[in-house]
Amino acid sequence: MPHLHLNHTANLAVDADAALAALNRVLLESGLFQAADIKSRAQVFEHYLVGADDRHTAYAHITLWLLSGRSEAVRALLAQQLLAALEHSVGRPAAAVQLTVDIQEMARSVYAKAVLPPAP
Repeated sequence: MPHLHLNHTANLAVDADAALAALNRVLLESGLFQAADIKSRAQVFEHYLVGADDRHTAYAHITLWLLSGRSEAVRALLAQQLLAALEHSVGRPAAAVQLTVDIQEMARSVYAKAVLPPAP
């Protein structure tokens, strides 16, 4: 843990590798996570809609999944830091851009993880 999902519209220029590296740095520099525990991914959406009929507005959204137990203040700080890193990671299209971050908690009691060693 944590798991970071970066989703963005196809009309937004994002270097996914660089963006994920910057977002992971935010998580590492928080001192809350070990590097090996951070898992992040990016996905581009070709089909999207903002509001009733707006296909020009671009957006990117981060969902960060954490195990339960972090204070609201810690989660809010992470959200603001991730938003700042995301803002520096996106290109500027001709249309407006909406950037959002959502922090979600998973109950520790129902989270399971296994680490498999490499095949011999």
